Amino acid sequence: MAIVVNIKAGEPFSVELDSNATAGYKWQMKGNDTAIEIISQNYSITQPVIPGKPGKTIFTLRINTRGTYHVDFILKRAWEDEDKAITNLQYTFIAV
Repeated sequence: MAIVVNIKAGEPFSVELDSNATAGYKWQMKGNDTAIEIISQNYSITQPVIPGKPGKTIFTLRINTRGTYHVDFILKRAWEDEDKAITNLQYTFIAV
């Protein structure tokens, strides 16, 4: 089941995903629609910073064209195939 998010076309929006980059796992955005622009992808840990402490990966995106867009966010290690992903979140963005 997809997570449905309504957004305003042309305006940046963020997707925050729980992460633990210190374990080698990173979120990857999978989608083949060129209308979805990745403005930035950052990793953030709340204070105090402790080794192994989980954080959040924050994708800042923009969709300039109205419509419905489907994106998968996959949590996996860079050297592993997608079938080894530990999480796959499906998002549907509706740009109005």
